[in-house]
Amino acid sequence: MALQAILDRIRAAEAQAGRVA
Repeated sequence: MALQAILDRIRAAEAQAGRVA
């Protein structure tokens, strides 16, 4: 499994959510 890829995806989603909020 690629934990880095998952973390990157979560980080991107969190960044987008933070920007929207």
